[in-house]
Amino acid sequence: MRTLILTPAYPHANSPTEALFNERHAQALRQMAHQPTVMLVKPWLPDALARVLPSYQPLWRLPKHETRDETDTLLTRYVHIPQHCLPQITVRSCATALLRDLRRYKLEASFDIIQAHGTWPVGLAAPVVASALAIPLVVTLHIRDDPELYTQTRVQALYRRMFYQADAIVTVGRPMDRFLVELGFEGRALRIANGIDLETIEDAVHGIEPSRQEWGRLVSVSNLWPIKGIDCNLLALARLEQAGVSWRSYTIVGE
Repeated sequence: MRTLILTPAYPHANSPTEALFNERHAQALRQMAHQPTVMLVKPWLPDALARVLPSYQPLWRLPKHETRDETDTLLTRYVHIPQHCLPQITVRSCATALLRDLRRYKLEASFDIIQAHGTWPVGLAAPVVASALAIPLVVTLHIRDDPELYTQTRVQALYRRMFYQADAIVTVGRPMDRFLVELGFEGRALRIANGIDLETIEDAVHGIEPSRQEWGRLVSVSNLWPIKGIDCNLLALARLEQAGVSWRSYTIVGE
């Protein structure tokens, strides 16, 4: 199956660790004999602004095409209006840019299915692309959107179009299920949790004796948002302590 992956975040030349989970997903598709192509969707700014905005530096002068682990990544630029102002224009710009680049690379008839990661703005623009290519659409939700976005009346119409036109909605956890309930679209989603590379975990704990006292050092690196589950880690460590498995330290890195 030839899969077109639309995503606002994916490892690239200036940020090789960005959204590694999306790259792992593409790798898993290849292992299943699928043929994924990634369209990395990033905002466009004039060079004069891009040079002076620190937050934009990793996005400036990105290569238009990369091949990482045998997966082609194509860069698509769209006009982004900040602060969720006139979001319908940003979504329309994103859809137009995607279709433009598909035509530029002569890829309009190259895919069997689209997977869009996230909603803003890629997921909201994806129904236009899926309709133009006449192929099924899957939307995978990773994180809650800003309420300033989804509470806008005009944007709610874009959400409705995305949810009703998508052939499948996938969430990565219960918080996203609750987000769908808040949006009024409960009951349509399939929950598929983010995967874990078991070989990596097995290598890390090889030879460790769980019964030994104070043997472990744990570190978590993430944004310190409730959805990241740092509280769950603390509760788990407390349960391990009660079971007689003590940890030497737990370091939390983030902001």
